[in-house]
Amino acid sequence: MIKFLLAALLAVLLAACHNGNTPQVAATNPDSLAGTYSVNMHGTVIRFKVDENNGHYKMAQYDNRDGSWLDLKRDFTPLSKDAFEKKSGFPIDGYVAGMEAGDMLVMHVPAGWSRGLASTKTGYLLFWDRPYEMQKDS
Repeated sequence: MIKFLLAALLAVLLAACHNGNTPQVAATNPDSLAGTYSVNMHGTVIRFKVDENNGHYKMAQYDNRDGSWLDLKRDFTPLSKDAFEKKSGFPIDGYVAGMEAGDMLVMHVPAGWSRGLASTKTGYLLFWDRPYEMQKDS
């Protein structure tokens, strides 16, 4: 009986020490989206880069002709989980990091998430004319 009570007390203490929000809080920061990505758009692989500078987010597209990055001339703002769910109509269980600029959304959702045409093995999605799986390169 004492072993059972000690095990139950240990389980309660471990549950109390675990902060279940830690992964969600860390992943809702759009800084986690900074990096380079490959996206297969209509059969062509296109590379994008997300940069953050003092809370302002920019996205550039790689130009295969000369190796330069072309600014997409969009100012991205952070997108909350609630705002994403409202815009997309897709509920998400788990963390979400996102940013938006007009008709373009860049999202980090749980890997393996899927709703309708939007599905991702990597957890990274680009919504432009439709949802695209993004592969984070760096």
